[in-house]
Amino acid sequence: MSDSSPAKDQDALVPLGAVVAFLKHHLHDVRNDLNALNLEAMLLDVYVTDKDGAESVQRIQESLHQSATRLGALSRKFSEVSPGSEPLSAQFVLTSWRDEWNSSGAAPKIDWEPSTVQANVKADPVHLGEIFREWLSNVKQYASAGAVISLAQNGEGEVIFRLVEQKSEPVDPSEWGERPFEKPRRGSYGLGLWRVRNLVKANQGSWRQYYSPEDSCLVTELSLPVSKG
Repeated sequence: MSDSSPAKDQDALVPLGAVVAFLKHHLHDVRNDLNALNLEAMLLDVYVTDKDGAESVQRIQESLHQSATRLGALSRKFSEVSPGSEPLSAQFVLTSWRDEWNSSGAAPKIDWEPSTVQANVKADPVHLGEIFREWLSNVKQYASAGAVISLAQNGEGEVIFRLVEQKSEPVDPSEWGERPFEKPRRGSYGLGLWRVRNLVKANQGSWRQYYSPEDSCLVTELSLPVSKG
């Protein structure tokens, strides 16, 4: 007699790849439904003339727009990763990130350390932007004490973007981004760093996170190959 539980058998029958394929199709269907509802709301907006009714229709349209935006962002987490590769100045990448962050007015404060690195990195600029926004959205959510971003070049043909965040207590990031859906909460499904890891791997880079007990900080390193072209 087998001692395997029904739950374990069910888990074995639904691999992550199948779940991702299902979600991609399901999200597409739901977004189509939202678009249809939005068209109906636009029609109501034409015929509803009293103030309260018009305001209600406007709230419905705003809610539909927000839902469609969230679904679009979620759908992109499952999009195919096919990087285009081009040489990009590491300094330019860092400066672009800094300007985008500073212009957003977001907190906490980030110190961007000056760097003398002159190398180009080989990566997809769209993917780099997606990595940066996910990276910094986590800083905005969890790094209340601020952070430092620096740029360095090692002797192994890599440029390293390093983020250091002060922490009030130790953290263990060893499995972050490796277990999507494990700890879902409203509006978050554990997919952000999972997507980042996939993007970094597709661009032939590496992603490393560790806690430094000596400095009481979380260190995140994005390493990308130097472009030889």
